Amino acid sequence: QIKNPGYTYSGKTVNSLYGTLDLSFKGYLYLNVTGRNDWFSTLNPKSNSYLYPSVSSSFLFSQALADMMPSWLTYGKLRVSYAEVGGDTDPYSNALFYSMNANTYNGYAYGGISTSTSPNPSLRPLKVKEAEAGLELIFFDRRISLDVAVYRKNTIDEILNVDVSNASGYSSTTINVGRLRNQGLESLITFVPVRTTNFTWESGFNYTYNISKVLELSSGQTKIDVGSGTFIGQVSEEVGLPLGSLRGNDYLRDAEGRIITTNGRVKSGNQITFGSAIPKHIGGILNTFTYKKIRVFTQIDFKAGHKLISATDWNMNRSGHSKKSLPGREGGVIFDGVNPDGTPNTIAVEAESFYT
Repeated sequence: QIKNPGYTYSGKTVNSLYGTLDLSFKGYLYLNVTGRNDWFSTLNPKSNSYLYPSVSSSFLFSQALADMMPSWLTYGKLRVSYAEVGGDTDPYSNALFYSMNANTYNGYAYGGISTSTSPNPSLRPLKVKEAEAGLELIFFDRRISLDVAVYRKNTIDEILNVDVSNASGYSSTTINVGRLRNQGLESLITFVPVRTTNFTWESGFNYTYNISKVLELSSGQTKIDVGSGTFIGQVSEEVGLPLGSLRGNDYLRDAEGRIITTNGRVKSGNQITFGSAIPKHIGGILNTFTYKKIRVFTQIDFKAGHKLISATDWNMNRSGHSKKSLPGREGGVIFDGVNPDGTPNTIAVEAESFYT
């Protein structure tokens, strides 16, 4: 059997300077300050440098005010922090490059553009700026623990591939998107219902509530497409809406919102936003059972408050493998709609023509 292995090569360099300062006062007040500067080889030398600092502080009030604390409060801490981070992209995203073709012409090998993504020489580093405040409490000798925090994270100049017209010779291009924001609450509560010499049961519940929003896009755009699904739908970023808008075509409707049909058939209408692919609610229930040196861990995760486009469900419908595809197989299907002139249209459509 003849094998034709492929070979690719890429390389990048990140040069950095980093410094940190740690201060503490009497074992209950702490301050940490850092600073870092990166130079990314994958970006234009005129804009490839980024300095990002961080500062965090914590106050152990259970220790500082030990004489005033109730006996049931084992531990208490307040914390605040602010941090920035930076990032780059894949090698050669900012410059056109070629690859050698395995075929030859008149005995000479020839090259070609080996990417469908248009390069962007003006890319800037990705910047993420986040502020957080949190509270940690432990009660009854660690029988109950609580950790809760609020945060706001702004992403500036995120680097994404967005769809472009195929007439350009490419299917996408790499750009700095603009400004995105995530903010919300994170929490973790832990219980120890059973604690004996040989057996311990620890149960925890973590929950995050996140609200995202597209604040600004590059070049004053109000919407950009960042990815397409299998056959149906696409993912976009839209100013003023949550991240990850799921978009697709609705039925053609009249001014009153009624579906327009022609000979019983529906028509595709305008593309609309169905919701966000980013969940608002994320959490889990965790249980750990420890018997001597044997530990068993269980976890249940959940996500909610977002939309899905299922290519599996769509394929099952169109191939007749789902319950949704059953109506109309015996004698046709009744579809209520309106004619293009607005008059009612209730037609029994034969199954063969309906599913063709």
